[in-house]
Amino acid sequence: MEGGFSKALLMKKENGKEVVAKIPCRIAGPACLTTASEVGALEYIRKHTSIPVPRVLSWSSDSWNPVGAEYIVLEKAAGVPLFQRWADMAEIDKLDLIKNLTKLEAQLSSIQFPAYGGLYLRADAGAQLPTYQRLNESIDPSHTFCIGPSGDLKMGLQPRTMEHDVDVKSGDIYRKTGASSDIEQALG
Repeated sequence: MEGGFSKALLMKKENGKEVVAKIPCRIAGPACLTTASEVGALEYIRKHTSIPVPRVLSWSSDSWNPVGAEYIVLEKAAGVPLFQRWADMAEIDKLDLIKNLTKLEAQLSSIQFPAYGGLYLRADAGAQLPTYQRLNESIDPSHTFCIGPSGDLKMGLQPRTMEHDVDVKSGDIYRKTGASSDIEQALG
């Protein structure tokens, strides 16, 4: 299966358990950043909210591995895609589902991150840790996560690098990268 940002492969292990392997598409942004950030986001959500997300079983944000590409292997999420059930659902069930989704989204909206960028595991920030923004203890008591470069291509950041003259906390990053080019394009 191919989505907008990754190819997903459903694989069956020798014990019969199914897992999902994801390989990022280049359109998603620098694969090393998008992979590491997706893992960081999934792990953060799993540890700090009640939102059900699949557990990351294995991953690599470095293409120099036996697979030859960045990848994530996840537990297969239980259930079926919503589009398979939506047409047959009663209106009250649809309303209940939407109410439950808004409760889940409220959990994410209530988290006040200190900077803009991707969410990473601090252990994987490596030597670049000084360029990453640590999270406040109130949202990360275990000191496991940090904010790092965005994988968004509009932000103009190259894989494994970060512009050191940009103050991520001040919003300077918007003026020096994506936002200024969007404004220039809109004004023609």
